[in-house]
Amino acid sequence: PTKMLEAVAAGLVVLVLRSGPAVPLYGSVDWAVVLDGPTPANPFHTSVPANATFSAPNGVPIKIQAFFYQNYTRRLTESTANGTEILTAVGDAHYRIRFTPEAVGVWTWSLHGGSAQGVTSGMFTVVNSRNKPFVRVAKNKQHFAAGDDLVFLLGQDIVFPGRDPILTTYNYTKFYKYSNWGTYMYDVYLTKMAASGGNFVRLWIGLSCNETGATPLSLAGGPVGSFGRYDLKAAWRIEYILALAERLNINVLLCFESQQSLQMLFPSSVYAAANGGPLESAAEWWTNPAAQSEMQQRLQYAVSRYGHSTAVFAWQLFNEWNDWPGYSVASALPVSQALSAFLREHDVYSHMIQNSFGADPLPVFYPDIDFATFHMYGPSDMAAYATEHIQPLGAASQLPFFWGEFGLSNNGTTDGALWWTSDATNVHVHNAMWGSAVSGAAGGAMHWWWHEFDDHNAYTQFAPVRAFMNRVDVLGRRWTFFDASPSNGTAPTPPHACNTTALPQMHFDTRVGTTVDHFVAENASGCQAACCSNAACDGWVYTTSQPKGNFPPCVERGRCCWLKEHVGYADLEPSANSTAGVERGAGPLPKWTASCMRGSAYPPTVHASVGARFAGTVAPSAAINDTVAMWVRNPAHTWQRQHLASAGLVVGPVELAIPLMAPGHYSVIVVDTSSGAVVQTRDVAVLPGNNTLVVVVPPFKYDCAIVASLKST
Repeated sequence: PTKMLEAVAAGLVVLVLRSGPAVPLYGSVDWAVVLDGPTPANPFHTSVPANATFSAPNGVPIKIQAFFYQNYTRRLTESTANGTEILTAVGDAHYRIRFTPEAVGVWTWSLHGGSAQGVTSGMFTVVNSRNKPFVRVAKNKQHFAAGDDLVFLLGQDIVFPGRDPILTTYNYTKFYKYSNWGTYMYDVYLTKMAASGGNFVRLWIGLSCNETGATPLSLAGGPVGSFGRYDLKAAWRIEYILALAERLNINVLLCFESQQSLQMLFPSSVYAAANGGPLESAAEWWTNPAAQSEMQQRLQYAVSRYGHSTAVFAWQLFNEWNDWPGYSVASALPVSQALSAFLREHDVYSHMIQNSFGADPLPVFYPDIDFATFHMYGPSDMAAYATEHIQPLGAASQLPFFWGEFGLSNNGTTDGALWWTSDATNVHVHNAMWGSAVSGAAGGAMHWWWHEFDDHNAYTQFAPVRAFMNRVDVLGRRWTFFDASPSNGTAPTPPHACNTTALPQMHFDTRVGTTVDHFVAENASGCQAACCSNAACDGWVYTTSQPKGNFPPCVERGRCCWLKEHVGYADLEPSANSTAGVERGAGPLPKWTASCMRGSAYPPTVHASVGARFAGTVAPSAAINDTVAMWVRNPAHTWQRQHLASAGLVVGPVELAIPLMAPGHYSVIVVDTSSGAVVQTRDVAVLPGNNTLVVVVPPFKYDCAIVASLKST
């Protein structure tokens, strides 16, 4: 680093500016501050003995507080998965001041500190650069932006390195790959993520426990952790990951604490009175002054040490807050308001603030957060869940929303087993990503099981979604979900029958979701004779509500035919007695007549959003939508039912009619969702007065994505 100056004043011994005489815009000033007096008993306390004031070219002063720091070098004992990260201290612990300027021009500074509270001052020049600005909520209030650039989040939860200390409680004792690699694990995973188009990771810097329960990133815990004092090795690791993320253009969500610290890990937590903390019981956290003061101290330390980094996406106060002992809206709301107000006052960079709930956030908390997330594991149809959740929550809150945690199961053993046995092709990741992207979410769904994610190379799911979103002018529009149904109503008639006998009264449950498609036939012998004569049954699909043993023989044989002989149904018109459907939870289901035939069976499921240009922050009218982003899929292509989609049944061609579109000429681009490549381009006209855009979806087996945008009027 360039030594710009050494200033000696009353109370200040040395200042070293790393950035050189010219500081790039959104680059960092990094000063080491050596004081003349002794280090305070608690060097992490908010009343630190040094701070600086930076004055912008327009004269506005910005106050920055120093933070306590220890530098380290790292090494890996061996390059195999059994290696261990070793950190070795370099030099003495001391205070530092960091600052990132957000305007070009001449800045002045003054530094205060030491026993005599001496002052030294100077100036530096900030020059233009191509560095990324801090990420903010976009003007459309539905997405994120860095300057004028869309930041559409694709990534995962990689919340800490090594073995999961929490999930051992859930009988998940497997050691992860790279269990002891520390920051080296992030070198591997974040590099793979960035190379595939990923740009988001979530870190937990909480789990404030002693060595039992802490992770290598536990800022307020760890082997040397105690209440109110922080682990400098963990702090250094967090800093390393942020620097890596900056180089890779990855946005980092920092979560300060998780419910497990006050649940099953409370006996080993720094909060417990038995460990020197202030709490006799975990439920006291909400009203205990020392606990609340320490949380503000922790926030201040993070703002001072990490806030300068443009890789910091947002501060997440807590994980699954509503699962904390003693939680109630009455107890949580004052804490939420106080901590959010503290950050807004002390974070000069105005990073976004968020709070994670295990359930959906309640409207009473919306004023304290800048965006919202939800957590859900195991939906049978990931895409349907994304769409059904994101749209109403986003509309109600007027906040950006995305799926913050998901997986096949919230149990590690179950998730791993299901992934290998039921979804080796990553369909659940694929569908959660695409269902989120076209439903107006601010990002894709974020998978929790990062080691399984790596084992399955699920990073490849990022690039096609990224390529598609890059084709959509997202930021200049407000987006509304649109339920697009096929205008022609049916799939093409299959080419030939499985047998010569048709079944006029074979009924189907065509809903997707937790109920798997199944047969309900009035003529068991007819079904068996028509489609299953001498066919060997090699499997069937059933749910816990309809176990295999409850199916009549025809249903088993019918399912066998579906799997074995690619049998589908052709006539999708409801029969005359359509209201007399099968009773199942939500009430009567429609009956569908069908013939037992080979060939195309499914009408497509469509997820789509329409975008309307807006001036400022308000969309002027829904009648001037000029962009459509849609994903059209075979409804059988879910992680539980993908064998049906793989059987060779082709969906389409089908027409989709989108009303309320601006008149003019549209460019319609069809994208391959496995690669992101364009497979078809055509021009379509919308006539004045009609305002309906008709899109013809070409035949496909699994899914395709389409963007239609107005190119001229």
